[in-house]
This record gives sequence, structure tokens and C-alpha cells, in this order.
Amino acid sequence: MAVFYRYMVALGTLSFAVAPAAVSPSSAQNIITDQPIRDASAQLRSRNTTNQSIDGFTIAPGIIVSVGGGSESGYDSNPNQLDDGPSSYYSRVNGYSQLTAIRENSLTRVRVEGVGLAFTDDDVGRTERGLGQATAEHFQSLGHGWSLSFGGLYRYNGLSFVEDQVAGGFSEVNFTNDNIVSFVRGRYTSLKYLTDINLSGGVLNPLQQTDAFNLDRAEIGGGFLYGKSSPIAGFVEGVIADVDYVNTVDPDFINRDATDGFGKAGVRFTFVPSLQVDMGWRYNQRDLNNDPLLESYSSNDFDFALRWTPWPYFALAASYDRTIEEPSTFFSRLADTRTYAFNFKYAIDEQLAISADVRRRVFDEIGTPVSVPDIAYRIWDVNAEVTYDATRWAQYYAGLFYQSVSEESGDLDFSELRIGAGVRVALSENAPGPHDFFFGERRNSVRNFPQGATVDVSFGPAWFGLPEKNITTVIEGIGPGPGLAFDTADRQIEDHDGDVFGGRVGIIVDKAAAYTFADGRSLSFGFDASYSYLKSGDRSACDFTATKDCVFVNVNDFDPLEENNTGLAGLLRTTTDRELHYWNVAAFAQLSRMHGGGLKDEGYLQQMPWIIGVDLRGLNERTKLHSVDISVPDPVDINEELDTYYSGVFVGHRRSYQLGHGLTLHSDTRGGIYYANSNLGVNYRGFIPIEGDEFVLEQGRATDENEEAAFIGTANVRLDKVLSWGIIGLFGQLEYFSYVPDVRYNNDDFAEPGPPFGVIGTQKGTKIGSTDAFAASVGIQFSVPLN
Repeated sequence: MAVFYRYMVALGTLSFAVAPAAVSPSSAQNIITDQPIRDASAQLRSRNTTNQSIDGFTIAPGIIVSVGGGSESGYDSNPNQLDDGPSSYYSRVNGYSQLTAIRENSLTRVRVEGVGLAFTDDDVGRTERGLGQATAEHFQSLGHGWSLSFGGLYRYNGLSFVEDQVAGGFSEVNFTNDNIVSFVRGRYTSLKYLTDINLSGGVLNPLQQTDAFNLDRAEIGGGFLYGKSSPIAGFVEGVIADVDYVNTVDPDFINRDATDGFGKAGVRFTFVPSLQVDMGWRYNQRDLNNDPLLESYSSNDFDFALRWTPWPYFALAASYDRTIEEPSTFFSRLADTRTYAFNFKYAIDEQLAISADVRRRVFDEIGTPVSVPDIAYRIWDVNAEVTYDATRWAQYYAGLFYQSVSEESGDLDFSELRIGAGVRVALSENAPGPHDFFFGERRNSVRNFPQGATVDVSFGPAWFGLPEKNITTVIEGIGPGPGLAFDTADRQIEDHDGDVFGGRVGIIVDKAAAYTFADGRSLSFGFDASYSYLKSGDRSACDFTATKDCVFVNVNDFDPLEENNTGLAGLLRTTTDRELHYWNVAAFAQLSRMHGGGLKDEGYLQQMPWIIGVDLRGLNERTKLHSVDISVPDPVDINEELDTYYSGVFVGHRRSYQLGHGLTLHSDTRGGIYYANSNLGVNYRGFIPIEGDEFVLEQGRATDENEEAAFIGTANVRLDKVLSWGIIGLFGQLEYFSYVPDVRYNNDDFAEPGPPFGVIGTQKGTKIGSTDAFAASVGIQFSVPLN
């Protein structure tokens, strides 16, 4: 059954188990409609049953009963996942029982599990929630490389704010030998939402899923990989499915019934047994059967997956895929979804481990009527956990879940933070007695860090020099007074100077792992990450005179042959607030080689000053402009979301200089080439002067995307002092970006007069431009040895 796990990598479904309990109390309850199908599909699949160790109680030859559970308490900032939802403390318990039957060529497993959740705040909707699930599966080896598996699942999920019910089954045939891995699979899934249809209010909110989204999905698929044992292998995969919405409200208005499928082909590179990279191309197609608005939709994109397991105690995976999924809003027909995933697990020793799962998802809702604006959701999910195996049958843990959802049109924005801690129990006949439950003795295990490994934690103030914001337009005229014959757009004033200030925290794990070559050289690996939150607000003013006026131009250029409407005009008082989330995650390697040594003397290992690494960075910027005029009762509001992601490789140079008196000066300079992708979404809302005191509301939205190559350079200097418990130091860091996005608002008509406002003719709409930028931070850094 190992074949299915191999192909789940190609599907982009990468995960690491972070707890023995099947239903993790810290697991995210995601909001998007297709998530129940994804959750069920992850369980309606075959398992690798070879060399499995099953804890439990043997009640008969080959019959094992497993029992376990857990308890967790913590704080949830937004249990109802609303933009103004209440916060609450919570308690959660879970339990499971499993019956496993093992024979020479088969394995059968039946499992029942449940979760109970209670919130302390009465303002939370449904303060008591629950989940129940039952699964059954059977694996049968047929000999000569053939195997068969089948199973089913039923789940009621009432943990999230939206209740759903999923049932389904699968059957799969696999064949594998020394060169080929292949499978054919059939799967059926039935999804039901337990809320009646209600079209009154909030129908665009994906949190309000109703039984109008109930569906049955039947699919068949298959694939194979050729060259299993070769450094380069090819793979193909395809699926075709029938999607039947069983409770359509009005099929003459919306009919989402469809034939759905995808095909994928690519190459798997096995650089070493512990490092595999899948690179391919995926094509998605959905044909709607009888929908009056949308006949079909297709998408295609690059497909990527990476798995790296260089040591038994470390695993890392990353993936990107693009899929067609079920819609999240009432008016759309389907969702075009891109998912970026990164997860890792690191076992510090036999008892202590850390893990993290980070996902970035972008949902573009497809098939909305012309009267409904296009809707896109940008979602961050972060799951992190620290576990401690106190005894063979008890594990303590602390977990964090964070979710951020932004909707481009501004109708839905919310975030949720959940922090909890608890214990998981898996009973076993081989476990120690109850007296060891809370006071298990720590084993004298060796930590999985090489000699000299350290963890560095730093914090301090930070600054980032973003591009300035020029939005307010100054227009000139030749008439006798303001508002008459103004026909030249002269310039745009500075509404924000670009400087944002805040704080930065960072962590570096140096020499987290090492690999020793036969000649004595050693290659060590390290990881670092940082996060900065910065913000500032500026005020600007623009006054009209007899020969000039001040206006706002709609962010979108609807028609270059028609005059674009303007918002406020006259005596403008504007406040512009900017907020920046700046983060990075990097991994690097540094080579050490033997020096000295002779007939009698041993040599010593010395690190080379050069490092090489990979890096991922993000600039997530939010800008809000609010402008008023004393003669107009309603203001102009502009809300901008600008996200830029950098991925690349870098080389660096690290040196240390002993200054005496326990002081050491460290320098770390890095430079790298990056691929940068910027996405812009900006909303405009303002009133157009018609005549006299009459105004008409004008709204607009502009989107843009830009791809650039960028150079990022970093220089870090640190002065350390050695203390008894570790090292404390002061640092300063300067960073240079050859590319950051510069939003250029809609007004390209400075040179050509045009009546009556001079904002007509050569406009191109609000677009992303390019400039460079600097960032700096200073602060305190603490270093603690890990062995």
C-alpha cells in the first residue's frame, strides 16, 4: 500500500502526524466548503501496513484493541470565525477505540472516535460542540506485487461554526515492482450541511454554508510512476468525477452539477534517498451540465512537491498545487484554488519534538453574475506544536493555531488565534503502571544536535522604508474660480512618506544537524526565521485656490475614452495608515574541514566562512486612506492589500573576531537572487459631485499582479558577551531589496489637458510599479547551547 502515499505527494497532500491521537484537539476547523471533502479524502485512502507497530491489548491471536484519548484547555480569540466574533476560553476532550485484525496477507481496522468541546463565554454561538467519526478499512495482499484495499467513513463534524456530515467509501487496486508503482482507485463522497437554506442576508459569506451546497461526488482515477529505483522517474495521474448537487435551490438560476477531472504528468528527481522532488504540470477541467451562466472552466499550472528526510529525527515537506474545488459563496459556480504548503517535524530527542504546518490558500470564486463583483479569499493557516512524551503511554503538548482570512472586496476579513495545552493518552499492555502517568522519569537520551549547536533569540525595534503613497491629484485650471474649466492634472501629492516602524523578533538554530563525510569534513545545517510588525500613519492636506483644485480619481480606468469619475474635490484633509507584516524563513548549510594533525597530533574541525541557503520572505502590507472635505458629508475611503512573496537562494559570509574580555564581534553578510510575486487588491469608495450639493456614490476595484527577479542583501553585526548560562549580545542589521512593489494610482494624464477635470485620455488604471527599499533593525540577542 505504499503506492498511495507516494502519489499523495504528487497530489500535494503532504502531512506529518504530530500526535498519536487520530483526532488532534489542536487541528484547524477550516471554513471553505471543500474542506470537509479534503478531510474525508485524506482518510478514505489506503495505508502502508507493512512493518506497522500497533500499540494496544492483544485479546486473541492477531486481534488488537487500542484505546486512547486526551484533554485540552486554552483560549480561542474567535470561535465563530466572524469579523467581530467573541473570544472565549475552552475545554476539549477526545477519545478513540480501534480494533485491528492482522493476518498473514491482510489487515482490517475499525475505528470509532469522538471529540467534545465547550466554551465558557455565553456569547459564543453553540457553546457546546462535538465531533463523531467511524472508519473501517481492509488491506489484502494478492501476491506478485498486487494488492487490494477498500473502506468507508462516516463523520459528523460540529466543532466548527458550520456543521457538516460526510459519508463515503473507496476501493483501490495497486501494483508495484522494482521499477513501476501504479494504482486505480474509485471513491464516493456525500457531503451534507446541517443548516436549512436561508437566502436572507450574508449570502456571500462562506461561513454560512447551507444545505444548498449538499453534494454527492463519485470519482475514478489512476496513475503510475515509471523508474521507481532510478534518479529520474516519470509519473502521470488522472481523475474524472461526477458532481451532483442534491439540493439545488433554483436550477434555472444556478446549476452546479458537473463533470470534473484533472490530468497531471511530471518527473520525480531522487537526488539522494532522503531527498525527492516532484515537478510537473497539472490541467483541471470542469464542465457544468446545465448551468445558464457558465458552461465550463479550465485551469492549468505548475505542480511541485518536495520531501526531505535527511535524518530519522527530521522531516520537511513543501508543495504547490492548483485545483478546481467547490464554491464558497452562493452566487459562484466553482472555486479555482492555489495551495502553498510547508510542514516539518524535528525530534529534539526521544521525548521532545516540535512540528509546524503552514498553508497559504487563494480561492478565486468563478462564475458570478456580472452584477456581483468577483470574489477571492486569501487564507493563512498555521499549526505549530511542541510535544513531550512523558511515558510510553502519555504525551503532553502545547499547540498554537492561527488563521487569517481576507476577502478582496472587503466584505469579509477576520482572524482566529487558538492556544491550548493538554495531554494525550494511548493505553497499552506494554505501558508502565499508573503511578508513572504524571511523573515519568526522563530517559538519558542524546539530543539530536551536533556539538556546538545553539539557539539564538533576538528582539528589538525595526524600520522599513516602503515606497511613498501618491494618491491625491492636484488639477489646474484657467477659469476665474475653482471648479471652472480645470483641464490639466498637474501632479499627485504625497499622502504617506513610506516609513513604517515597529518591532522584530527572530530565532536562529545554528548547527541544528550535521552530516560527516568519509574524509572527515562535516556539513552542518541551520535554520532561521523572523517576524516584524510595523505601522505608521501620515496626514496630508490639499487646498483649492483660484487656479487649482484637489480631487481623487477612481482606482480603476473603466474606459480610457470616457472621463473617469472623481471623488471629493476641494479642501481635502486625508489620513493614510499603513501596516506591514514582514517575515522570512531560511535554511542554510556550512562546510567544516579538518585542519592540523600529523603523526602524533589530532586535527581539529574548523568551519569555513561561506554558507549557502534557501530563503522564503513575505511583505504583507495593508493601507487605509480616509479623506474628508468640509463641504461633503461622506468621505473617500481607499483600502489596499499588497502581498509580495520572495523565494530564492543566497550565499553568505560569516566571521567572528575575538576582542578580549569575553567580547566577540560577529559579522554575517548575505546576498541572494529571488523570484518575487506581487498581488494587489485595492477598493475605492467616494462620492462624485454632480451639481450644487448633489453627489453620487462611486465604487471601484483594481487588481494587478507582477513578477520580478530581485536581489536581497543583508548585513548583520553582533557584539557578544559570554556569561555562565549562555551568551548575550547587541546586534544591528541592514537589508536591501532591489525590488519592492510601488503602487501607482490611476492618473497618467499629467501632460494632456482634457475637460473638465484633466483625468481622461491616457489613463491605464492602478498598477504595480517597481522600486527598491531598505530595512533596518537593532536589538538584543540571547544564545543558549543545545547540548
